[in-house]
Amino acid sequence: MKMNNQFIGLEHLWDDYDWDDWLWYEHETKMWKPVEKCTGWRSTSNWSIRSFKAARRHLRKHDEIPKGTKFRLISRFVGYDRILVKK
Repeated sequence: MKMNNQFIGLEHLWDDYDWDDWLWYEHETKMWKPVEKCTGWRSTSNWSIRSFKAARRHLRKHDEIPKGTKFRLISRFVGYDRILVKK
C-alpha cells in the first residue's frame, strides 16, 4: 500500500568535508542559503514536507538551489527515505 503522507521533512544532503555548500532553509526570506549566510534565528536544516509530490514541487520552485543538489525526503518509517535531485 502506497502512502502519500509518510514523510516528515526535506533536508539537504551534503558532504562532510565541504561545509560551505551546506544549505539551510531561512524562514524570513523563504530561501535555501548556505549556512554561513543565514541571518535569521528561524533558519533550519530541513523543511517540513509531508508528500513526495510536495517535495518535487518545492525543489522545482526554488531557483536559488543549484542544479544537481541532492536532498533527502525523510520518511516516518525506517528504510523508506527518498533521494531527490534538483533538476
